[in-house]
Amino acid sequence: MYDLHVIAPIVNVKGDFCYKCNAHFSPKSVHFFEQQFLINYKHWNEEKFFANAISKYTLPLFLHGGLRFGIVSGYELHFDMVWAEVMHKNVDVVLIPTSSTFESSKRWEELLKLRSMLNNVYILRANRVGTYKEEETWQFYGQSSLVSPFGDVELSLGDKEEMLVASIEKESLVEARKLWGWKKQVSKREAF
Repeated sequence: MYDLHVIAPIVNVKGDFCYKCNAHFSPKSVHFFEQQFLINYKHWNEEKFFANAISKYTLPLFLHGGLRFGIVSGYELHFDMVWAEVMHKNVDVVLIPTSSTFESSKRWEELLKLRSMLNNVYILRANRVGTYKEEETWQFYGQSSLVSPFGDVELSLGDKEEMLVASIEKESLVEARKLWGWKKQVSKREAF
């Protein structure tokens, strides 16, 4: 048996209510984590559509292969308090499932590079590919990628269905954390 962990964005339906979630499938269990920040723009209001609870933020975590993984939904990436939790919980790899479109590829790449470097974590982003058409056509551009704890895009996929196989190196995490010392500076000020 393979010791695989699968993270998948999912809409969980309970009775008359829909919840925007991430599912974590492992050989031993299945967990559902509600997305904690939902878009609430006038033209795109997930907060109004989904019944997700509004509560104190908690970072979904799991351990695998000696590494601590955190799950951050795409929209949640924008909030500093999420990254304070990433640092506080000693996360090594942040998994970010997204379904981004509308020519946002460059902006996303810059955000991922910045967040990985400032938190000295690997970020593995899986982004949707393909087209959705209703009144207008939405083109999901892919560009799934692995970003190093130094803020460098190490691997990136294209706009078709592809598979990324990568090695996460604990030594790179240790080196980046020693070099930059972000957490040490925060710890001195008793933030944790």
